[in-house]
Amino acid sequence: MQLSRFLISTVVVGVLLGIGKTSAADPGATANRTQPAAELIGGWTGFYLGVNGGGGFGATDADTFGLHDGNPGAPGAMGSYNLGHDLTGGLAGGQAGVNWQVNGWVWGFEADIDWANIGGRRRVSGTIVAENDGRAAFPGNFTTADQTINSFGTTRARLGFLATPALLLFGTAGLAYADVNEDGGFQFQNGRGYAVSGRAFQVGWTVGAGLEYRIAPQWSLKGEYLYYDLGGRSLVSSFGFPTPSSGFQSQFDFATRGSVARVGMNYQWERSPAVFAASLPPKAPPVAISMWEIEAGARYFYSSGRTRYTLGDPFVSGQINSQLTYKNLNSNAGEGFARIDHASGFFAKGFVGAGNIFKGAINDEDFPPAIFPYSNTVSNVNDGSLWYGTIDAGYSFWKGPAFKVGGFVGYNHFYENVNAYGCTQIAGNPFVCGPTPISGATAVLSKTENWDSLRVGLNGVFNLNQQWRVTVDGAYLPYVHLDGFDNHWLRPDINPLPQSGSGWGYQIEAILSYDVTRNFSVGVGGRYWYATTSSGTTQFPGFPASPTTFSYERYGGFLQASYKFGEPGPAVAQY
Repeated sequence: MQLSRFLISTVVVGVLLGIGKTSAADPGATANRTQPAAELIGGWTGFYLGVNGGGGFGATDADTFGLHDGNPGAPGAMGSYNLGHDLTGGLAGGQAGVNWQVNGWVWGFEADIDWANIGGRRRVSGTIVAENDGRAAFPGNFTTADQTINSFGTTRARLGFLATPALLLFGTAGLAYADVNEDGGFQFQNGRGYAVSGRAFQVGWTVGAGLEYRIAPQWSLKGEYLYYDLGGRSLVSSFGFPTPSSGFQSQFDFATRGSVARVGMNYQWERSPAVFAASLPPKAPPVAISMWEIEAGARYFYSSGRTRYTLGDPFVSGQINSQLTYKNLNSNAGEGFARIDHASGFFAKGFVGAGNIFKGAINDEDFPPAIFPYSNTVSNVNDGSLWYGTIDAGYSFWKGPAFKVGGFVGYNHFYENVNAYGCTQIAGNPFVCGPTPISGATAVLSKTENWDSLRVGLNGVFNLNQQWRVTVDGAYLPYVHLDGFDNHWLRPDINPLPQSGSGWGYQIEAILSYDVTRNFSVGVGGRYWYATTSSGTTQFPGFPASPTTFSYERYGGFLQASYKFGEPGPAVAQY
């Protein structure tokens, strides 16, 4: 609660300072929009908002040891192991802050929040059942630990100096916080073991440095590096599987630290946002022609999805042994996007996004004769992550006074990881998750998928009037490749299962946008993605590859804001 109040206070202070700034310090700044070149760099004092994206890299120290009757190292305890591993991935989001300039120095505060997919996993095989009685490691035993940062944010002070009137070099320090998911497990070769899973909002500290360059009176680009330390956390499990065992525990100790490198763009108000919005003029016709137009912006994407794979028998053609359906996989994600148009008609466009999967469920079905009787279990998806990106290049071959239509080719990548907990039998099979359900705190299933696709499609931009515009984008995916793996955490004999396949798909998107000014616009849109494999396999240890059909869907809506650089030329549709 105290952290939330601090974040809110930071933004409120920035707004009040923008409101309180006297107009005498910048007479006519709103009215005079054609400032001479000497004033383009402007002052750095004011409230600002922006977007950012980048990557994270670092490591987690993960140590585990087993307990017997609560005593580490007692006879019968498993050994102690270091499961430290690298954490890598992407992140994207936004920031808000306030600056004060005093001569050549600039100081202020900034708060940011990013959707993230920064994680890693380590598995140690051949772990020891008991370290105090001289027994050797058993090849069938293994210990695992994994960790994922689902979102990452900071609240920091900044202090810098102006190397030039347009270039700010700064140092920064403050709080770091993240939504972190951690899992660990130990399994004997006979299938018994211990597992633990937890999710927490962790708070630590961060320090870093960066630079920010003013490219226009109110626009700037920035790059920064941050080192963070989120502290440590211990998870203890007092249950075992497949049946509980009192007196035994497993403990996992995590310590998370790493680095973030990001680039971003800021828009600065020298007055408060409310005063600025009231002063915006209506859209005016272009005053100049440029060979290039660049549009860049950010989106919030809310979506749901479904992933399914149907497993065939490696020996009997056409026989289905099992089917796993992950459904209602609800997600929040942040995106950055951009489009570049040239007067000749050539264009390039793309976006990248990342987010969390915060809710869902899975049905795991097994069919006779592979298993008897028929089994259908249900587990809850409590956490997961996704990230994705698309890049296209094309040519507008049909243009009119208020529209343009073009074809393009491109590439799309989609990554999805989900984790399921607990297990309840709903079909009456007494041997699978029954007769007593498995606790919802136990990790039972996970899936990790990477889909790479070739895109071929059409893009159309249609101006309804001077301010309203519709953009439609449709792509056929003639080639899709899947690479992933499946984890059955209660089945050490088959964990993990490598999976692959190839097939086809399609992606559709539509956006309705409104030009608030000639350069700034807001919009709302929706999209639907689908891909499936016509050939695929799952590899069980010691068996021929099992034929498998995979598919995924993701659909939802988004809100966006964007800014255009350059006056539109002949390639850009104008009403």
